[in-house]
Amino acid sequence: MLYNWQWSNWPNFAFELREMESDLLLISDKAGQIDGLLRGLPEEERNDALTRIMCLEAHKTSAIAGEFLRYSDISSSFRNLLGMNKQLEEVRSRTAEGITELLLTTGTKWDHPLSEDSLLAWHHILMRGSNRLDSGSWRAGDYPKLIFSNPFGKAKIQFEAPPSDQLPNRMKQFIDWFNHSRNTILNPPVRSALSHLYFESILPFEDGNGRIGRVIADIALSQGHGRSIPISLSETIESNKNSYYEALREARQTYEVTPWIQFFLSLILKSQKRTEDHVELVLQKTRYLTRHRDHLNKRQGIVITGILDNGPDCIKEGLTARSYMSLTDASKATATRDLRDLVQKEALILIGSGRGAHYALILD
Repeated sequence: MLYNWQWSNWPNFAFELREMESDLLLISDKAGQIDGLLRGLPEEERNDALTRIMCLEAHKTSAIAGEFLRYSDISSSFRNLLGMNKQLEEVRSRTAEGITELLLTTGTKWDHPLSEDSLLAWHHILMRGSNRLDSGSWRAGDYPKLIFSNPFGKAKIQFEAPPSDQLPNRMKQFIDWFNHSRNTILNPPVRSALSHLYFESILPFEDGNGRIGRVIADIALSQGHGRSIPISLSETIESNKNSYYEALREARQTYEVTPWIQFFLSLILKSQKRTEDHVELVLQKTRYLTRHRDHLNKRQGIVITGILDNGPDCIKEGLTARSYMSLTDASKATATRDLRDLVQKEALILIGSGRGAHYALILD
């Protein structure tokens, strides 16, 4: 079986956009709507929304790669780097510092041409805390770079990347293609989909290819729209991980990539919807804390703020007495008293009873 990079016409992708015109138009419209929505927010709420989206991107892109970072480390690292703290907050994970610096670096330099130096610098930043000797360099060695399936039983080879001795030429070709395609592929989502697929078909690093590949997809979107696009593709990919890997596996085996582009457009649309949800959540958080902030004790404030900061999924999941005890180190009696107080103040509502009892925030 030949992989895409082994075809003689690589990287001349073939695709048909006729059936995707409505999705492309919708993505463009949504990008404008989100931009307008953010511009209409007061500065504090706008910064809160943008920081939330960056934190989610850092958290989810790391989770896809098997790096399960604490959200608080990511948030603190972003706040430190953005100068939002009078005193630097403690960040226990150098890996969290690496991914946040990478996203801020690429998020502010999205308009710059891609280069070998920039890619290697990004990899060096990303690998902070990993103690990898190959940090900031293309992979090397005579062994093949293989991607395996992970079923129960014997793993199967799904993809073999170009050998390491081809990487200097392959990456020069990719960088030239990426910079040139800015003027030849006029649909930003299509260029984003192709750029991501192209990079993930070379896998130039020993580790970190997925995270940098998702950054490249974001940059292609931003360059096409002429501004940074505040979405978290990784949040959507992480929620659709099996479908993503299957679509990528199929796309790596052909130069006809219409199905891949269709799938990638669906990821972008879902990501835009999540961005709208996050902006709405920031507004709900502001209204909620305005009503209740002065009536919360320290323990209650930590828990409530933590739920709001962790996004829609955490809010939907709610809170139990056991999780309240875990988050605050409170005794059972103290947790029960605090939660009952929050219900009486109409900050929480009790749902269910017995072991199934949990609490939900009352948001308007």
